[in-house]
Amino acid sequence: MNVEQLADHLGSSPYEVMERAGAAADSGHDPVPALLAILADASTEVDPATISMVIGSFCGDGGFELLLEAARTAPQPVMPRHRNALRWYRGADSRLYVGALNHPVPGVRADAARRLAFSIEHARGADDDLDVLLPALGALLEDLEPEVLWTAVDALVRIGRTADHVVDDVVLRGQQGRAAALAVRAEVHGPDAMPLSERRELQAWLTEQARDDELGPYEEPDGIWYALRTEDQAAVLGAFGASVPVPATMLRGLDVWYAEQRQVRDTDARLTLPDPAAAGRVFLTPVLDGWILVFGAGREFTTADLAGLSARFGEAHRYGFDSYHGNGSWEFALDGRVVRSYDSYSEVRQHGQPHPAEDGMPHLDPPDEYGAPGFTETTRIAGRASVDPSSLGPHNRKEGIGVVAQVFHSGGRPRRPGGR
Repeated sequence: MNVEQLADHLGSSPYEVMERAGAAADSGHDPVPALLAILADASTEVDPATISMVIGSFCGDGGFELLLEAARTAPQPVMPRHRNALRWYRGADSRLYVGALNHPVPGVRADAARRLAFSIEHARGADDDLDVLLPALGALLEDLEPEVLWTAVDALVRIGRTADHVVDDVVLRGQQGRAAALAVRAEVHGPDAMPLSERRELQAWLTEQARDDELGPYEEPDGIWYALRTEDQAAVLGAFGASVPVPATMLRGLDVWYAEQRQVRDTDARLTLPDPAAAGRVFLTPVLDGWILVFGAGREFTTADLAGLSARFGEAHRYGFDSYHGNGSWEFALDGRVVRSYDSYSEVRQHGQPHPAEDGMPHLDPPDEYGAPGFTETTRIAGRASVDPSSLGPHNRKEGIGVVAQVFHSGGRPRRPGGR
């Protein structure tokens, strides 16, 4: 079966693709090269999960190696496809991911670390595998790529005390990964369990990482975030009732935000959440083109809350994107008054005249068959009205550093946004 014949059926259900690929194999034609060629062809529409499933059914663990090799030489435009195919691979032995941790593509190394952490957390690897898997993860603390390094930190934090001996070894070696290992130790055991000298060393390293952080681009945010037209980060912390700020890179801050949304909360003390009375964690970006973005809030703010923020800072926006349902929303407040609200899932929650940032956007087309506008581009609206967090880069002006902070309840209730 050649590429064209198989590509014609990739829009079908995975099971139909599997059936046709099986028929090709029965007739003496190996479908795997054709599937890999389709994956690498940017002009074809393809579901990486389907390709991964089919290759896995034919090749078992060997298919994982084939995908790793394909990712090694894949052009950048199709690299996300290869990463997704590897993420969706099912049934691969945990030890296979050890080889992926040495892959030349940083994103593949990071994905392998996440998968290994998941396997260890859910006891999918045998106990004797840990002697191989944990040191391999620990070695990533010395990786020079920020995405890989912070993924390794998060993976070892999720594994917890089981990985203490590996983390301790990295600390004692005193080399490239020492500070990252201290970050793991602080999150798992709490900073108070560390000597003052180690806490100061960690603080200095985190500050350096945040200061030298090069902007994006990043994945499209999935959740609710806020944009405030101000350069006063301390005032924003106060307005959100947040304190105990810890320096953070963009990648680290967004990871914390996603973790908070998944409600991943340990009973152990954490670097950025040492107080169990805290309602949650927020990430404040550096000043970006005159705006500070806030990811997380300890709770979802009301329209009145947003108006209060705009009364204090002049202009406040709320953006939302839900990848599961495919809907987006935005709300703009100016000088204490909400002037525009839009939600693709609810016409009831649409108020005010369209913002200039919405000019020419397809979300205002007639409703689809389900009665709601069928298309929104929240990040593009954000880019026109303030800052698009998914397309940051050297073209954006960055001042200061990002921080992760704790949001506390006052008297059992969240502090009202915008309050002084």
